[in-house]
Amino acid sequence: MPKKILVIPSWYPTPQNELTGSFFREQAQLMEQQGFEVRMLLGVQEVVRPKTGLVPSIKKRVPFLSILFADETVVGTTKAVLSTSVLLQEPVAYSFPVPLREGADDEEWYRVSTGLYADAYDQLVSTGWVPDIIHAQCCNAAGIFAHWLSGKYHLPFVITEHQLFLLHTLSSFRQQLILDALKHAKKVAAVSEHQKKCILMHQPDCNPVVIWNLINDLKFPAQHSKAEHPFTVVTVTYPNPIKDHSTFLKAMQVLAASAVDVRFVIIGNDSFHDLSAGNSDEFIKESKELGIEKLGTFIPYVKRDAIAATLSHCDVFVCSSIAETFGVAAREAMLCGLPVVTTACGGVEDSITEHTGITVPVRDHQAIADAVLSIKNNPAKYNAEVIRNFIRKQCGTEIFAAKMKAFYEL
Repeated sequence: MPKKILVIPSWYPTPQNELTGSFFREQAQLMEQQGFEVRMLLGVQEVVRPKTGLVPSIKKRVPFLSILFADETVVGTTKAVLSTSVLLQEPVAYSFPVPLREGADDEEWYRVSTGLYADAYDQLVSTGWVPDIIHAQCCNAAGIFAHWLSGKYHLPFVITEHQLFLLHTLSSFRQQLILDALKHAKKVAAVSEHQKKCILMHQPDCNPVVIWNLINDLKFPAQHSKAEHPFTVVTVTYPNPIKDHSTFLKAMQVLAASAVDVRFVIIGNDSFHDLSAGNSDEFIKESKELGIEKLGTFIPYVKRDAIAATLSHCDVFVCSSIAETFGVAAREAMLCGLPVVTTACGGVEDSITEHTGITVPVRDHQAIADAVLSIKNNPAKYNAEVIRNFIRKQCGTEIFAAKMKAFYEL
């Protein structure tokens, strides 16, 4: 009998945004190909404003940091309305709304959410599908709910931590819920050595193993042939201080001031909910202020099945982040054969060697520019096939599947 895995993600892709949480879905798809039966279950938070008379249609509910509005009459409901129309399917992905009063504290959030998760779980198992393991993707909030379900239904659970692990930003109540979940999980995984250290600095009662995220070498071919000129730098980002796109643009300004023929591509936008509403306005505005707009190509988003082709027509990938727990985009670029220039942001550094890229200090645009020029001037040092094979052996489909099979052996 195939082992049944109930995955509780903390966010998940939708028809409106196929990119957010796409790696949760792709990892689950791979494990199904490996013979596991996987189901996804996600409660979508909705903020209730009294007397608005406004109930959002189910199509407008989005599971990533959902702050939506529902009528006050739904407050206090204990019945989970399961749906397969909100989240992308394959594997089967159920969602249900979690209505909360505006201003509800974490204790109310926990009480309402766990009650609805219990009802959703009961409905799921009533179909005859009973999980063997619950897998929480991130402690906050999936790990909290996995721990609660584990205690109620006597099921083992495991946690993979993907987010920045900064508990001081949370209430003491939620901090304790997270630490309790880490203590009682059968296994805990972190997606990088940096992430493992961040977890352990909070002194939880657990010993995380490192399982790098899946980088699907079946979807990312080796680098395409391209013209030598112009030399093209690419980054995948979004306008947030932690991504520090301003340092990237300042580095491009330094390169533009040199005699080198260089272009840059920025992929990313300002929307986490509906990609059709995303744009590159902030990147374009700053590029104009720096006088480099004409050297840039600004792409709000690229579909998952087209990202490899876009990356493969570039020469080097730059990550300018202050912090990264893993760095999916950088590794996907490496699968396409691109060397990487990254700040000392944590997660990306696990994949940087003298033959795959260069690490520079954070917020140092001159160092980024110098590193890009060093790669440009030493092409023989950064062989595309060597870079690709390094990533395949570190976190490609074969090694990821093997590590997850071991992770699910309890």
